[in-house]
Amino acid sequence: MPRFMRPVWLLTAAIALVDAVWLPMSGLTLLASSLLVPLAAGTIAAMLAWFYATVRRDARIASLTRSAAELIAFTTAAGILSYLIATLNQPLLDEHLVSADRALGLDWLAMYRWLRLHRALNIAFVLAYNSVTAQIAILLLVLNFLGRTARSRELVRLFAATGMACILLSGPWPTGGAFYYFNIVPYHPYLRTFLALRDGTLGTIDLWQIQGVVQFPSFHTALAILCAYVCRGMPILFPLAVAIDLTVIAATPAIGGHHFADVWAGGALTIATILLMRRCGPAETGDG
Repeated sequence: MPRFMRPVWLLTAAIALVDAVWLPMSGLTLLASSLLVPLAAGTIAAMLAWFYATVRRDARIASLTRSAAELIAFTTAAGILSYLIATLNQPLLDEHLVSADRALGLDWLAMYRWLRLHRALNIAFVLAYNSVTAQIAILLLVLNFLGRTARSRELVRLFAATGMACILLSGPWPTGGAFYYFNIVPYHPYLRTFLALRDGTLGTIDLWQIQGVVQFPSFHTALAILCAYVCRGMPILFPLAVAIDLTVIAATPAIGGHHFADVWAGGALTIATILLMRRCGPAETGDG
């Protein structure tokens, strides 16, 4: 399949087109200078991928740089789209999610207050929660270094598919999250950005300060599951990833300000996406 026809590139192109059409009508402007670094980094990664795929053939480096290019392009376009969707200002879903949590006997505020009293555990949760980006970068390096190039492609495709699903679902069902509902002050930067998008007081998208404004479903939960999933069958890496990513999921409500229902939804969405891609996606080849 030609590189420009690969699923992640097609999805990214579609998102970029929507961004280009919607942005001028949204009242938002994109800070052009903030686009320069992802544009330059993505271009360099794509050129290296082409070079190592066609000139100085090295499947592992070609796969690594291609994955990097795809992730840079997708996250840039999808981040802009998530802001645009937040401007739709649909009714918030928080009351219903809190009711669902309480029906299961889950008290977010009591959990949050308890964790704040246990400083060592709170620090461990913060470190785990913030490890997801580093995990993805490390996994791409390790998987490609080991010649598991199909796993690298799988990670990127699942990242894009679950990320896109979370963004689209946040349109009709937006939430401010537990920090918003329980009025945890000072407000987290993501929440200030989210509320400013909804009331129209944010006028500029600065990619240097982009925030994850999607709370439901939890993309953090999705990424934790994906990081463990792509390590399946790998004797040392898999149990390590499972231990870290179970901690990430446990930390997500308190540290990310997510309702418990956000976590269940993120988990269900990710499992459904994995099953769908295994059933309908093309067979992956290339693992050494």
